[in-house]
Amino acid sequence: MYTPLPPHFQPRRLIAADMDKVNVAPPPLPSYEQPTIPAQGYLWVPGFWAWRKSVPDYFWVPGTGVQPPQPGLLWTPPYWSRVDGGYAFHAGYWAAEIG
Repeated sequence: MYTPLPPHFQPRRLIAADMDKVNVAPPPLPSYEQPTIPAQGYLWVPGFWAWRKSVPDYFWVPGTGVQPPQPGLLWTPPYWSRVDGGYAFHAGYWAAEIG
């Protein structure tokens, strides 16, 4: 069964000027056991911290097993980096190589 990726897993490459910056560091990544992949051809897409402006606070987006949109693609997970005195979110994306 193919599970389409939710919108927060869709590729979106940002340039520094377009990034929303957050002044609060993201929480540490939680430690959890990766569940079994649901079927052959699926990859584990790890969870990540996302920012909700309306609260404002971080919330955990859990990981899941998904099929790549095309055979041979690998998932580069999203991450937060230190940028200009704040923290910027870099969305994950599918590509032929990780990173």
